[in-house]
Amino acid sequence: KSIETAIGIFAAWTIGAAWCAIDTSIPEARTKRTLEILQPKTLLFLDNIPNIIERSTDEKEIMSEAYAFNSGDVAYYISTSGSTGEPKIVSLKAEGLSQIIQSWKQFYHLDSEQYVLQLGSWTSDVFLGDLLKAWSTNGYLFVCEEEKRIDMAYLAEMAAKYNISFLESTPVLVREFIHFLNEENRVLKDLKTIVVGADTFRLEEKNEICDMLWEGVNFYNGYGLSECTIESLVYMCNNNQDS
Repeated sequence: KSIETAIGIFAAWTIGAAWCAIDTSIPEARTKRTLEILQPKTLLFLDNIPNIIERSTDEKEIMSEAYAFNSGDVAYYISTSGSTGEPKIVSLKAEGLSQIIQSWKQFYHLDSEQYVLQLGSWTSDVFLGDLLKAWSTNGYLFVCEEEKRIDMAYLAEMAAKYNISFLESTPVLVREFIHFLNEENRVLKDLKTIVVGADTFRLEEKNEICDMLWEGVNFYNGYGLSECTIESLVYMCNNNQDS
């Protein structure tokens, strides 16, 4: 999970290629099965990207020859969690990405550049969602070091230092983070949008978080199957009186 990941994704799209992220920490048999299904023409290792950049031609020349995706082109592949059986490899088209970006801008009111704090796994579609929210608003993506993502003091300092405006993570992590801010009597005035997802979110958890939120922040629960291009349902949670 690094800047090289974002470079690799956009590099693939620039040449008109679909990509699939593979986590080397998963069982070898699953990686082998993914490669057998996709039969990729190229394997790009993130460690090699800095060397590739050094040998690259002029940026303007690259962009002038960039591929223009059609709506039906496959943009990326992703493996499902396998919670209902054996994991499946699904393909997501460019049209779905275009539609979800426009929906985010409308529903989350992303009408200015976003400073997005990225906490999720780089192989998940949540990472892609964070990247696209920053890119589509001419904003910035700040990638949290993996070993520090549960360090609440570090997250608070990072959010304050970089004027983070958008944060999405699991209910457990968000609840702990908001609880820490509340105990420290800290308000992150730039943080306008908080989204929880990727796990079960109970009503009592929602109401607890709502009670601790400060004025001016919007709180959402997002949900989406991997097959549905990142996110398909969003619920605004600001009201703590739901029952």
